[in-house]
Amino acid sequence: MRIWNYDDFFNNTKLVEARRAYYALISFLDHNIGTVIKALNNAVQDRETLIVLVSDHGEMLGNKGIWSTSAMYEDSVGVPLITYGPGFPAGRVVETPTSNVDLAPTLVAAGGGKTDAGWRGRNLKELTAATENLERVVFSEYHAGGSDTAFFMLRKGKYKYITYVGYPPELFDLSMDPLEGCNLAEDKRYVVVIQELDAELRRIVDPDTANAAAFAAQAATIEKHGGPRHTAGILENIA
Repeated sequence: MRIWNYDDFFNNTKLVEARRAYYALISFLDHNIGTVIKALNNAVQDRETLIVLVSDHGEMLGNKGIWSTSAMYEDSVGVPLITYGPGFPAGRVVETPTSNVDLAPTLVAAGGGKTDAGWRGRNLKELTAATENLERVVFSEYHAGGSDTAFFMLRKGKYKYITYVGYPPELFDLSMDPLEGCNLAEDKRYVVVIQELDAELRRIVDPDTANAAAFAAQAATIEKHGGPRHTAGILENIA
């Protein structure tokens, strides 16, 4: 990554220290979650409370030479999703792909509200109640710092398709290659698969249009605050 080249800072010792620190943060979070659940149990409110453990993103932790979250690999885009509460079966693992957009209809329904038919998300209670895993498309996009172009991810079945505006795409078979080490987009045998997944993605968004709109919005925001020179001057003063 040319912009956020954090990996240049790390040698093997610092890499181990950083990963230990990250896992320590996870342990601390687990401890605090346990404290909250224990309080609910003591108040006899655990069976009437919906608990959802989820994250907005993961962390690359130096894998593939990338730190932070500006990537569509599983370390970054794949996040935990655990539900506990009324109507959710205990101890069941569901392989149906889910997305954070599923949280809105889930929480609204849990509170007795009505969901909008136009929402892309689905109530997670419906997905966990299904007798078998469902084939479902989930989608993610990135326009933020650390990238000179937009990129988009589509997950369908065992395949993950990542497309970058202006750069070659990536395709991974997560059932055979969970660490995403083999880019099948370079294999001519998967041309049809890529065409199908790309068409599926374009039903959701046009990558070129979305990329142009994002850069236009970013440029307008920079100009609103005095332009690139003014912004650079502020950063120098802060430093």
